[in-house]
Amino acid sequence: MRVAHINVYKFEELSYAAKEKAKRDFLETDIRKIDFQYTLDEFYEIMFPNSELHYQFDLSYGQGSGFNTYGNLNIKDLSKIRCMVPCIGKDMYKPICEDITDEEWGLIKSCFNEYDTNINLPQNRRYCYSLARQISLEDYFLQLSPSDKKKYEELLQKFQNVLRDFLENLNKYWERYGYDFLYNISDEVFSEFCEANDWEFHDTGVIWSLD
Repeated sequence: MRVAHINVYKFEELSYAAKEKAKRDFLETDIRKIDFQYTLDEFYEIMFPNSELHYQFDLSYGQGSGFNTYGNLNIKDLSKIRCMVPCIGKDMYKPICEDITDEEWGLIKSCFNEYDTNINLPQNRRYCYSLARQISLEDYFLQLSPSDKKKYEELLQKFQNVLRDFLENLNKYWERYGYDFLYNISDEVFSEFCEANDWEFHDTGVIWSLD
């Protein structure tokens, strides 16, 4: 038997090449994807508590890659977003807040409260790219009484376009965020993660383990 001694390093002690190797290996694990999904779950729960929304994504740079939000969107959550946006300041919410006046929004809420408060967002059955441009309020048009058609049809057509813009912005935001989150990590963020998990490395950037 012989005793072998090896040197192990904190992340910040590694060479540039070794740091890049360590980060690359980390990004190839499922840890980052799980963290991304946790962020998404938290976002949809906070922003759309009355809705039954889901998301699908494929961020592999392949055919059909992208991000899509689908399910039932409740009009109550859009009302809440209109009130919250001045505090949030995200560009993705601008269509809902700036392209519809308060008077128009009052009429839209009246219409949906009378007929149905949920709006169906289509699921992508084969790929994961955004289907926001396919959102349709045709079913709501068909439900309108003759008098309500005259009152609401033009406004609902405008709302349909605004809704498409809003969901397209939302999907694009999370697609961009996801690509950056899954394929990049700063030295500072990764160093903090290593410290929290007591990770150390060989001088090549390969994680050191007692096993």
